[in-house]
Amino acid sequence: MEKVKHIPTKELLQMHGPTGGLIARLQRYSLLGWGLAGVLLLVLVAYVFVDKLMPVPVLAVDEQGRILGQFEYLSPDSRTDNEVVAGSVAFLRHYLSANSAFVMDDYTEALNMMEESLREQKLAGVLENNYLTRIANANTVSHLDIDKEHPPEILWRREQLSMLRVRGNVVAQAGNNVVERPFDISLEMRSVPRTTLATTGFRITKVMDN
Repeated sequence: MEKVKHIPTKELLQMHGPTGGLIARLQRYSLLGWGLAGVLLLVLVAYVFVDKLMPVPVLAVDEQGRILGQFEYLSPDSRTDNEVVAGSVAFLRHYLSANSAFVMDDYTEALNMMEESLREQKLAGVLENNYLTRIANANTVSHLDIDKEHPPEILWRREQLSMLRVRGNVVAQAGNNVVERPFDISLEMRSVPRTTLATTGFRITKVMDN
């Protein structure tokens, strides 16, 4: 491909007379247009980059649809008490699962919600006592029944750490046999930014039987 040659204004005037001046101006306008297009592209790229880094504001509403305020969806500092309680219950539904068909997936989800040191401890425990295999072979289905008389209780909150107490029963059924196993567990949780691997926005740091 032949390289485009820039002809000086003086030479254009000599070659084309007055028309050469018009051609020279068109060349300058062309260069100016390309320069402005480049600047606009840089501004657009910068805007998209900054927009992706900005926190996502989310409006909170009550049951009647009244706006209560806004919070940053990804920020670990914006977790409400209701979110903390919901996070603890979501963890226990996986952690205490006795569903034979899904216990491996459920416990994997619970492990993913734990901090690394706790995860390693719990994983070593279930591998040693064969707990997951025994549940998988029991042909049971289960659900978590949270104690309505003693609902989940936030014992304390300090910055991004929370301690909760959750009570209830794991209701497991195998055929016509139904077994209720009570639980009373305290959880220490740390608020973390929400990601694809931490959609609840929490990491469990301690699990204690009361």
